Amino acid sequence: MGIEESLQIILKKIEVIESFVISAQQKKREEKKYMRVDEMAEFTGLSKRTLYCLCSRGEITFSRVGKYTMIHTDSMMAYVENKAKQSIRKKVEALRQSHI
Repeated sequence: MGIEESLQIILKKIEVIESFVISAQQKKREEKKYMRVDEMAEFTGLSKRTLYCLCSRGEITFSRVGKYTMIHTDSMMAYVENKAKQSIRKKVEALRQSHI
């Protein structure tokens, strides 16, 4: 089995995992449209500081409700999905380059 065939198998497995994760995330999103920063930190595994930075840079949408910063769940999941895809593409390209 060649490198290209191995990469194709890996990409297919990643797609299956992504679809599972997206499905689970969609179920969670249906439950809540917004989450407090501490809830989102627990849900995503990102630190509260990182989430506040993403809000301040405009990378995710949020609203202020009293003393709480409420992060729009769809915006956060789109950000996470985009970053995951970028990471996977970089890794696959690095594998391809190392075997050329």
